[in-house]
Amino acid sequence: MVAVLDGLGWNRAVVIGHSWGGHLLLHLLAAYPERVAAAIVVDSLGGVGDGGEAQFEAELNRRTPPESVERAQELDERAMDGQGTEAEAVESLRLYWAAYFVNPAAAPPFPDMQLSVEAYSATFESLHTELPALAGRLVGLAVPTVFVHGAGSPMPVEASTDTAQVIGPPLRSRSSTAPATSSGSSVPE
Repeated sequence: MVAVLDGLGWNRAVVIGHSWGGHLLLHLLAAYPERVAAAIVVDSLGGVGDGGEAQFEAELNRRTPPESVERAQELDERAMDGQGTEAEAVESLRLYWAAYFVNPAAAPPFPDMQLSVEAYSATFESLHTELPALAGRLVGLAVPTVFVHGAGSPMPVEASTDTAQVIGPPLRSRSSTAPATSSGSSVPE
């Protein structure tokens, strides 16, 4: 993110991060707060405890047919062990796709995508290594930060509220819940 800001010639910016991008924004705030004028974190893994990961996974599994959960978990284990293929990793994401939406039946078609299994497994390894110290690095952050949580999001609202509380007073950090929309999105349109 710093390289992007540098490439644009921007010393500071208002940064918005959604989902995984929101979690990365928390790391940017912890490491380079002087580069962020304000932050908007939307439906993100939090910065306290496990960030809500266990509750998020449980909710995705609840919203997904059991046979799909079993297959996706098998594929995910292969990816984390470095044995999975790109096609298997994409299949795992496809099996969970509809569960990310308030109304799974109205979910848009799964997008064409490519991913690196090596990068996927390394990302989660890094997440689990860095997350325990993240909350301590966010305490007292002086950057105005807003957390937005979709009412129908599979991410637990505590991922946002707990992180907002760690950052500090309500004038610097605020958490709000956005209503679900008719399109099935959990973020305002």
